[in-house]
Amino acid sequence: MNDIFGNAPVSMRQWQKSSCRRADMIQREALFLKFLATCGSVAVAARLAGFSVNTVCRKRAALPGFAARWKAAVARQKRALR
Repeated sequence: MNDIFGNAPVSMRQWQKSSCRRADMIQREALFLKFLATCGSVAVAARLAGFSVNTVCRKRAALPGFAARWKAAVARQKRALR
């Protein structure tokens, strides 16, 4: 039976798996940004964090918060080069 929003019930196991995937994604995004701030290469940072360049570029276009953190990481990398 669906809830009032039309969502099918989710088992505890399904919920835990989706929570783990979200946590993993958040950690990988943080790693990508750390690597980007360190090396300045989107391709290298994406590969090291386990993403494709296309994936991180789509995230940047779709998520303003991620785009802002990306911009800050690039700024940190540029400051480090001075």
